Amino acid sequence: AAILKYCRNKLILPRGMIDITTPGQTMDTYPGGGEGTGNLDLIRRTRTLLLYGICGGRPIPDNAERNREKCVSDRDRARADRSVSLLLDVLIGVQGKKAASVYSADLEGKLLSRFVEEILSVPLLTWKISAVTVKRLTTPAPAPGTNGVIPFVDMLRAFASQHAEELSRGGVRSILPTTDVPPTKCPALAVMCLLANAVQMGQVCVPINGSDPKRFDFRATNLFFLLMASLVDSAPIGSLSSRHSAVEWVSHGTHSTPIVLSVVVIDQCKALVIDSYVRNLFKCAIDEDIIGVDSIISDKNSKDKKYEDEMSQLGGTSAASLAAREARVDRTRGFWQSSKWANKLSKGMNSLLSGGGEGNALKKSSGQRGEGKLVNTSTISRQLANGSGSSSGMSAIESSYTKKGQ
Repeated sequence: AAILKYCRNKLILPRGMIDITTPGQTMDTYPGGGEGTGNLDLIRRTRTLLLYGICGGRPIPDNAERNREKCVSDRDRARADRSVSLLLDVLIGVQGKKAASVYSADLEGKLLSRFVEEILSVPLLTWKISAVTVKRLTTPAPAPGTNGVIPFVDMLRAFASQHAEELSRGGVRSILPTTDVPPTKCPALAVMCLLANAVQMGQVCVPINGSDPKRFDFRATNLFFLLMASLVDSAPIGSLSSRHSAVEWVSHGTHSTPIVLSVVVIDQCKALVIDSYVRNLFKCAIDEDIIGVDSIISDKNSKDKKYEDEMSQLGGTSAASLAAREARVDRTRGFWQSSKWANKLSKGMNSLLSGGGEGNALKKSSGQRGEGKLVNTSTISRQLANGSGSSSGMSAIESSYTKKGQ
């Protein structure tokens, strides 16, 4: 920890950036990537390793759809995991100490935002690192002085703060790096990969996923889903497609190229709307004390119990059996036939739709007609097509058009 405290700037800052601990220097004086001081820029190097240093140099392995998580070998995963763990040690501090003790608050926010932009946008990130590192990102830091901050949420908050203007106008794609991962090498856009990784981490983050109502963090979840909404809005339509494959057109100057999106990344994106995930969130969002479910259930009457018995019986019945039973129901004595109020309302509506006493002959032959000038001739057309029509129907239609001035 003591060593990292003194060499952190050299490890984490972009190449060519001045030493931020120098009095009077700020992040804004960063010239933009020259050789300069020769910083290591660990974020950029870790990104390059995750993209091209493992899995045979393929951002998404060719066997990913078939082998799923096993498409990343244990050796490659261990190598990538060591790099990401070192990056987290340098970025958020060993033993949970915040980097704000060394960095300015502005620089800290930009570095955390860079982690979202460059590391969380790596395809299949949760497969390329260990479950221990994922847990470290999604679990509140236990060390003193951290106030139980979740690194993953802290990074999302920094990302939203640094790019509030771009996010508000739907410009997420302009924020994320794309030049080092062209669609021809990686069949998943950066915004799509960020969405997939954020969804995967959100599912295992207990304060966000709703699995434990006592630990549920409403503010963190609100931030998470606001960002998810922006990412879903900017991601390709096929990111949440139910089809086995989806295509995205990528522009190259004056022409466009179709890219078949990665199925495994699509599956990770669709976990956002998985049934168990959504159900847990609704359970946390529902306040039973306000709704008063217990008081309503305790006051059940005989009619409620009858409905409960019917629902329990229907629960063990197949859909086909229910459809057959519904088809056999006699509806000749339904509500609209037995109720005087319903009969009166039906007559009033029929009179309104038929235009009063005008066009009664047409009503009998061609069905109901509204107040407009279009006439429903479907019944007469079918009769004429079958050779069973009569001239009275056609005469009624002609007279109707004549009266309307057509």
